[in-house]
Amino acid sequence: MRYEKSREEIEKDPAKLRDLLEEYAAIVRKLKEDILEKGKEAQYRYLIEVIKRIADYIFANSEITRKGVDDVMGGKVLDLKTDKLIKEIRDEYKDELKAEVKTEVVIHMLKRGRSTLEEIAADTDLTLEQVKKIKEEQQL
Repeated sequence: MRYEKSREEIEKDPAKLRDLLEEYAAIVRKLKEDILEKGKEAQYRYLIEVIKRIADYIFANSEITRKGVDDVMGGKVLDLKTDKLIKEIRDEYKDELKAEVKTEVVIHMLKRGRSTLEEIAADTDLTLEQVKKIKEEQQL
């Protein structure tokens, strides 16, 4: 943020741009040492993203500087182990989760008693038979 007033100079002066980029590189190294290497991947990713957003805002009209900072900060934030694991779990269980959520919605709608079985089936993309089965199982 301290570079906000000198962003035009940085854009025009390669030495100042280099100094800025070296400072950002040092920040990334420190974050890796202090956060990423201690297994705090989500925090690391969050901090990198916040820094990039601030830099994008400050250097919004400074294409060269903004691209340089983005490159130093790692370009696109890498998918970290936790992100990959979460995605795998979601992919593996998404059909089960959708079914569970739909079942809960059906139960809630049945308890409220404001909708017909046909309306519940239409609203949840379930068949009328599935709704009837849930109603029977829940004794509603």
